[in-house]
Amino acid sequence: MSAPATSTHGLKGKVRNLVLAMNAMREDKTTPRNINLRQYLAEKHGGLTPGQLYSELGLDPHVTMVKDLMSDEDNKWLLPEIIRDGISRGLGIAQREMMNALRAQAIRAAFAPVTSEAGTGGARWIAPEVYTDAIMRGSVQSVFYPDLVVREVTVGNLTVTVPFLDLSDARLVESEEGATIEEGSVVYGSKEVKVRKRARGLKITYEAVEFNTLDLVQLFFEDFGRLLGHTLNGDAVMAIINGDQDDGSEAAAVIGVADPAKGIQYRDVLRVWARLSLLGRASTSIIGNEVTAVDYLLLEEVLKRQNTGNPIAPTRLKTPLPTMQDLYISIKVPGSKLVFQDSSSSLAQLTARPLMVESEKIVSKQISGTYASIITGFTKLNRNASVVVDGSINFNAAGWPDWMSPFAQ
Repeated sequence: MSAPATSTHGLKGKVRNLVLAMNAMREDKTTPRNINLRQYLAEKHGGLTPGQLYSELGLDPHVTMVKDLMSDEDNKWLLPEIIRDGISRGLGIAQREMMNALRAQAIRAAFAPVTSEAGTGGARWIAPEVYTDAIMRGSVQSVFYPDLVVREVTVGNLTVTVPFLDLSDARLVESEEGATIEEGSVVYGSKEVKVRKRARGLKITYEAVEFNTLDLVQLFFEDFGRLLGHTLNGDAVMAIINGDQDDGSEAAAVIGVADPAKGIQYRDVLRVWARLSLLGRASTSIIGNEVTAVDYLLLEEVLKRQNTGNPIAPTRLKTPLPTMQDLYISIKVPGSKLVFQDSSSSLAQLTARPLMVESEKIVSKQISGTYASIITGFTKLNRNASVVVDGSINFNAAGWPDWMSPFAQ
């Protein structure tokens, strides 16, 4: 069953060409784009929406069965895009794009004339985007790797040359009047980072999907996207801990604690925050496994509210330390360890090819195969923007490495 077409935009019979054009943009060797159907239609077809396209093609995602879509030689090319959209929702990509659009809309509205009833004595209303943003945040919380990176960068090869700077010997030194100024140095170099292909294929019988509607198939593949997202979560965490080089030269510093018998305590957390602050970093994210994350949340300083009394010696802290942290749980973090990082300067994501979805039919076996793949990886931008605290070793035995020393000696 399908919905009758109510408008025409000249795309009936041209779905195959439309999908091939999007795939070409995704596979572009120079600047691949993670473009979806909604974005493509908006850019190339005058703001056309997927809903309007479906209407022209006689499709209704709530009613149209997969078997009906696959019976049309041109319309069947839409199935990978429908599945891709479901996977993107599972990865949190679609929700993040919508959140960004809503935030931009809210900012524009803030500078626009007030359109509520306040000017006439009526009640002011709160835009629904205020609530929508919070709801969407909940829907993407399981896939958190985009929150750990500065930004995603598209690249043209599987091996990428990334520049780096080492400012450790560029600090200021005292100089007498008339004396020759001592020179420091800024070490500039490059490193090669490999990005890997992450792919997963699903083979399912025709019967498993052909009598499902298109929107139900999308829901199934949202879980597929979450599985892929958890894999990328792990890749990002491993890059933060071990760096992006096989020799460990970009690994984060590993330091101990004041009392291994007690594990990680609040004073150990403060030590990390203070050192990162001296380095011009600000810890924004903490990553632990199930045990260490719960232990952190149960720290008295984290769990309890401050008392209402005043301290004996009030002190205004002028070197800024963080007052709020984002906590993420990952099985990739080893036991007894917490990872602290400044997500604004630690990691970048390198994507050689965005999410691709391909489908095939094996008629003789009555099997439909769907393959999703993404070629991406993570690179360390600043080694001193992340720290691993190991609650099983003493800080006196494992303190700050030389390269984590503050610039001003």
